[in-house]
Order: sequence, then C-alpha cells, then structure tokens
Amino acid sequence: MVGSSRSPAGHVRPAVGLLLAGALIAVASPGAAISQEVEAETSFARVDALVFGEGENSASPAVIDPAGSFAYFGSGEGGAPRVVKVDLDSFAVADVLTLRDERADLGAAVIHPDGTHAYFAAHQLLFAVDLTSFAVQGVVAIPEMIYPRTAVIDPAGEFAYFGTNDWDARVVKVDLATLTHVGSIEFEPGESRLFASVIDPEGRYAYFGTNAEPGYIVRIDLENFTRAGALATLDVAWLTAAALAPDGATAYFTSSASGLLEVDLTAFTVGRYTGLSSPELPVFGTPETVVVDPGGSYAYVGTFADPAQIVQVDLAGFAPVDAIMLETDESWLWSAVMEPAGTFAYFGSGMFPGRVVKVATGFTPAATYQFVGFERPVENPPVVNRANAGQTIPLKWRLLDHDGVPVTDLESVQVTTTRMPDDPDATVEPIEEYAAGESGLQNLGDGYYQFNWKTPRTYAGSSYTLTLDLGDAGSHHALFEFPR
Repeated sequence: MVGSSRSPAGHVRPAVGLLLAGALIAVASPGAAISQEVEAETSFARVDALVFGEGENSASPAVIDPAGSFAYFGSGEGGAPRVVKVDLDSFAVADVLTLRDERADLGAAVIHPDGTHAYFAAHQLLFAVDLTSFAVQGVVAIPEMIYPRTAVIDPAGEFAYFGTNDWDARVVKVDLATLTHVGSIEFEPGESRLFASVIDPEGRYAYFGTNAEPGYIVRIDLENFTRAGALATLDVAWLTAAALAPDGATAYFTSSASGLLEVDLTAFTVGRYTGLSSPELPVFGTPETVVVDPGGSYAYVGTFADPAQIVQVDLAGFAPVDAIMLETDESWLWSAVMEPAGTFAYFGSGMFPGRVVKVATGFTPAATYQFVGFERPVENPPVVNRANAGQTIPLKWRLLDHDGVPVTDLESVQVTTTRMPDDPDATVEPIEEYAAGESGLQNLGDGYYQFNWKTPRTYAGSSYTLTLDLGDAGSHHALFEFPR
C-alpha cells in the first residue's frame, strides 16, 4: 500500500506519522496558575464486536439512552421486527423484544429525552416501546409514512418527525403521547428520499437531507410545521446521514460520493467539504452513518463496504486523519450511536445476523464535578465581595463527583480575573477574614479545598470577576470590589 501504513489494530494512516492530540493541565502555584501542554497519541481503535442471534438480522436503526447504559438496535430484517437491547457496560445482549410476528423492516427510530420510551418506525407502522419494562406499549398504522429512513424528536419529547425514503418524499409528524399522525409536509420535485436529519437544540428547526442528485437540505419550521427553505448542496449529492455539533450551530452530512459536508445551521449555508479517501488514506465503500464526539473535535464515519471502515475526521482542519479497517463479516454499516461521555461509539452492521462494533474514539471527557459553591468568607454571586487590594483572600469550596462522593484527588486549579464595570445597584459584602501564610492549593480532606488568592495591589479602585477553573466542564465565579 503506497504512501500509507497499517497498524496492528487495523488502522490505515497517512505516512506522515502518528496523530497527536494535546491536553491542557493547569497547575496551581503561589498567586498564579501555570499551564503545561502535554501531548499523547490518540487511542482511536476497534475494541470488540457483538454478534446477534439467529433471526436478528441487521442492526439498524439505533438509539442510546441518555445515561449511556443501554443501546437499542432495530433488527429482524426480512422477518419479524425486533429490538435488541445491548448493555454497554458489559457489551452483551441484555434482552430481545419482538415487536410483532409479521414482517416489518425497521427504518428509523428516536428515543425520548428522558430515556423512558423509544419509537421504531417501519413501512406505514410505528411501534412505541416502554424501555423501563422493555415491552411494546402501542402500535399505530400511518399510511403516509412510506419507508421511513430517518427521524428526529423534539427536546420535550412531544413530537417525532419521520422522513420517508420515497421519490415523493415527505416529513410525517407524530404526537408521541397519543401515537397519532398530526400532519405531513410533502417535498418538492427532486427533493427525494430522505436519509439524513438533525434537529437544533431548541427544537425550532429540523433539517432533512435528500439522497438524490442534486442534493438538498430542507429546513422545517417546527413551531408551525411549515417548510422554511431549502439549501442546494451544489456538487455534493446523495446525502446519507447527519450528525449535529455539540453547540447545535453546525451539522455534518455524509455523501455517497465518499465525503463529509459541513453546514452552518444559523446562516443556513454550505460550509466546508472533504473527501474521505486519498492515496495516503484509502477508504472503500460509501459513508452511511456518522457521529460526533461531545467536544466537537472529531466525526466518525462508518462505510457501507465489506469489510467496513470507520474514518476519523478532524473537524477543526476538516480532513480525515485515520481509518480503521474492520474484521471479516463486520460489514455494511447502517447505524451508529455515541455514548454521552464520548469515549466509545457503537456501529451497527447490515449483516445477517446483525453485528455491533465497539470503537474507542480517543476522546477524553472533562471531569464532571458538583461544585457546592464558595464558602465563607467569600459570598457567591450576585453578592459582590469587598476587599483591600494586595491582601490574600481564602477561596474555599467543596467538590463532589457526579454520584455525590467527595473528590479528594484534585491537584490543580486555575484562577483568572476579568475587570468588570461598576454596578451601583450591586449588593456589596465585606470579606470578614484574610488568609495568612503562602498562597497555594490546600486539600483539607473530604472534598474540601482552599486556595489562597494573593490579589495584586494594582486592583485598587476597580472591580473584578474571579473565575475558578477546576478542570471540569464548567467555570465558577465570584465578584470582587477593591475600594483601596
């Protein structure tokens, strides 16, 4: 293979070398924070594969619960439709639910935001599944739902919108509380075969991509359920799948032309485009599914090939940087889900029986902490703390993990300040004590910490917002006024 190399894990990488990713570490020191950049090789790799049982054909469509504990794959293509429940902790089949005895090939699915129900659509049929009891809660016939291929659900979980794989394509709106067909929007000639869709985080607009030439992305205003324009994707035709960036402002659409298209949803304009295959990084087959990590750093594209590949695309540089060649019979990828933490992605194949391939993404999630708030003598916003410039102020707080267990191994913090305008209406509270001794991070035990913040004398006569960065997903603020 000229210009490329294959690693033992099945990677096909550019000959320029290994991809490196940086991690920022903030270290506390007297009166300041020191940042050090550390580089480490990414760990994008195939981890394992799960083979379904007899008759559990294909592994598509797929949804994942909000906690990332279980994924649910539609199965039974060519026979009785089934939902295969996969325990992601043990990576094993936890249960299998037969939706009905007669044939119905599942084409699209959504999961309620609270994770209690999922909805699987087949030709002219919709199945509601109670995920708590893992039982069929209801079935409804919807004649206008012709071969559904893609779907979105609004943030409140009230309505789902199904796109049809039909030359006379339409979007079908369903009230999920009553399982009733609310209405449909028929697309214009040429806007055919809806394979891809995303919905913005506010639930105002949904975007449906066509699997036709030329390609179109049609925007639907969900407030009044009307068409709100169409975006021609120029030379990028045959859209196959879509994923939303974490900020909700950008979507990424795969194309059968073996490429990935960026779309600015705010401006509703076409952005960058990249091919997935090159002499240095050969990729085979057409991309049929895509997921994006929670940091918005990489997209992971699964191909419809035998065997299939999974391509890692750097979204900052908008170029493929790595690819995994899967093993024998891990072929024809149709679906994909990303766990909320972003550490693993799961790709469903169209094989008989179905298979799910587990892939490590190389994404390192930020620590999830419960910051209880600043403790006295520092007051929390909106109160403004009054102190003398040049004094050392004790910042005290308690830190718990996502299960409420005290965090006892915090080694670094970063403190920054931003000057703020004076607010005559602000409540001002004088600080009752100052810290003695040297500044620095102190571990007081049981999740309690203290950082002695040495304030510059130049702060006199000004007000500042202090930001405490603990290396978690958020920042923590306190307000200060220095009259002298």
